Amino acid sequence: MSFADRLQAERRKNGLTQEGLAEAMGVSRQAVSKWEQGEGYPEVEKLLALADKFGVSLDYLMDRMPLEKAPVDASADAAAADIVSYVPEQSSDPLNFDGDPERETTETKRNRLLLAIALVCVAAIVILFLSGLE
Repeated sequence: MSFADRLQAERRKNGLTQEGLAEAMGVSRQAVSKWEQGEGYPEVEKLLALADKFGVSLDYLMDRMPLEKAPVDASADAAAADIVSYVPEQSSDPLNFDGDPERETTETKRNRLLLAIALVCVAAIVILFLSGLE
């Protein structure tokens, strides 16, 4: 059973609609729909919140072990939450891109293109320099 299947099963078992779960998680209904269709995954903070909300372990929710072997370890979840709290929600680094094309700004695209051009120029200079040493 995939993450998408387990999420949908747990949501239904808890009597929630996609809209109700979305509201509880602070996301859009479309985001929940994408997760349940296997088109993406929530952020780490949301995964932890989902596991807590449904009373299951993150391993179970992510399809790493069956429910009967997945005891909820509150201390492990608390430790994971502490680690997650150190991760900034959005980086001020314009080159930071998390893989979501909808969140990639024009400035990020421009900076990534400039970086690629600079790397090609440096590589060409190094090749010319090395070829001149022979």
